[in-house]
Amino acid sequence: MAVRRSRLNKRALWEARSRRRFRGITTKTFNRFDDEDIIESDVAKSITSALWSENTSTLTTFFTSSTQTASAAGAYQYEVYSSNPQTNASASVQFNIAWGHYAGSGSSTGSGASDQGNTPSKAVYTAFANQLLAAGDDKFTIDSVDQDFMYFLCVGRERFKEKMNPNGWQLNLDCGSNTCHLIDDSRYNSEGSTNGNRVYNIISGTLAAGQSNTTTKHGLFYPDLGIVALAHKTINDAATLGDIGDPSPDNLCAAGTYTDQVKAFYTAMTSSDGSYFQGRAEEDISSTHYFVRVKNSEYNFSNNPTFSNTVGTLQNSSMVGDPSVYITTVGLYNDENELVATAKLSKPLLKTFAREATIRVKLDY
Repeated sequence: MAVRRSRLNKRALWEARSRRRFRGITTKTFNRFDDEDIIESDVAKSITSALWSENTSTLTTFFTSSTQTASAAGAYQYEVYSSNPQTNASASVQFNIAWGHYAGSGSSTGSGASDQGNTPSKAVYTAFANQLLAAGDDKFTIDSVDQDFMYFLCVGRERFKEKMNPNGWQLNLDCGSNTCHLIDDSRYNSEGSTNGNRVYNIISGTLAAGQSNTTTKHGLFYPDLGIVALAHKTINDAATLGDIGDPSPDNLCAAGTYTDQVKAFYTAMTSSDGSYFQGRAEEDISSTHYFVRVKNSEYNFSNNPTFSNTVGTLQNSSMVGDPSVYITTVGLYNDENELVATAKLSKPLLKTFAREATIRVKLDY
């Protein structure tokens, strides 16, 4: 009977021993996160920042473009800059000023309107009423009184990011021989809601001292829209304050005889006693924490040409059997191996076969 002998595959045995001997000595590129390695925050944090360009919280100088104010567009609104657009090509609009009348009064025939229903003041009032008021309501009501004419300040969308910070803005107006200081009442009263928009009342006071002695409401503040809506008549009727613009606008005025209400408000903002508009932007930031776990057998080699040559031999003979590398950057990739985020370490982290590491990456969005 023939004896069956096993055949030894010496090459396979050698390769297996080699693999055991050099297990982990590879240049690994990716590691997939396990479920427990990713922690998403349940609560978004509110972060505030400067409202205006160049990380500025307070504007004390204001400019308009003569090209815009002298055109037909100037009858509807003024675009206000923090630097002179005539001399600074990079100047950007910070906010707009508009004035509207419920019936279309106060505009000039020079605007091209043939009757009150076609005037810029009518178009402005109607546009803001449609956006801000509840369905079926066509007049702004301030302190339980319907207001026929209103001023509107609209902060640039890129300026306030997600919303303007309630209790974080103050506007000064020069009213005759007095200065009117305006803030919202968010520190005293809870928010209201109209047409799906949060709204606060605008009152007299300063951010430093709070509400003034008077409890008169001067307008409405919509933080999520960056809109300050001021009742023209209420401001002018406030005790000890002078008038801004024409307190009793006529019907349709002849060209050259009407009061430019937007210009009057801009003048009140830019006078020596005014010239102050402070504000902060606000946004809710969510965070996700990624725990990058680097085991002792991983990421101990580098593809850098100074580390090894083209055939894989280490350039530094002292690293043979005990290489050392430094982790400086962590990259986060999607399933298509596309880099979507990078995280820089504050200082290089030594990595060897005798060292493991856990790096926490915080991603805010």
